[in-house]
Amino acid sequence: MENKNILISIGILLLLIAVFSILRYLKQRKIFRFIQTQNFSELEKELDSITTRMLIKPYNRENIRLNMYLMERDKKKINEQFERLYPILKKPLQNQEFLTKMFQHYLFEQDEKRCKKLLGTIQESIQQASILHEAQMLFQIFFENSSAYINELKQKMETMENEQKAMCAYYISLQYENKKDEYHAQKYRELSKRLF
Repeated sequence: MENKNILISIGILLLLIAVFSILRYLKQRKIFRFIQTQNFSELEKELDSITTRMLIKPYNRENIRLNMYLMERDKKKINEQFERLYPILKKPLQNQEFLTKMFQHYLFEQDEKRCKKLLGTIQESIQQASILHEAQMLFQIFFENSSAYINELKQKMETMENEQKAMCAYYISLQYENKKDEYHAQKYRELSKRLF
């Protein structure tokens, strides 16, 4: 009798897990469809729904919301979302991904004050040398008018995929602008556009 109850309990538990997994999968597909169609008003409602809050972790929901605001280019909401997301980061990988995304956003917004603050946070909390080096390099290129990384980036470009090559070419063009070499700046700017 006791074995029968244990088997029934295990069966019910497995059924609940399966139902939960299916519901989460369907919810994620619905959210993805809203993103694909850029139906942001419905996406916002969906992210705030009770079922979404039950099925999707807070970090993932808020990260989706951040990406939505980035696609809408709503600066005020982006800044608010960065402030909302940062305290709920629990895993080092989430922290690294978030800080990198935040840094790059403010970098392209030319917000030196926020980038400098974030660079300090990245230096304190991210141990991966390549991410640290890239953040320092980009800060120097964008805000300190550095041109010290041209050769390094040219070498890296040889092993990169097209999208990465495009960004790399863009960073090289900025450095040539910093050197007041408009010919090479234009050459790499055009290369960047072609690769995108």
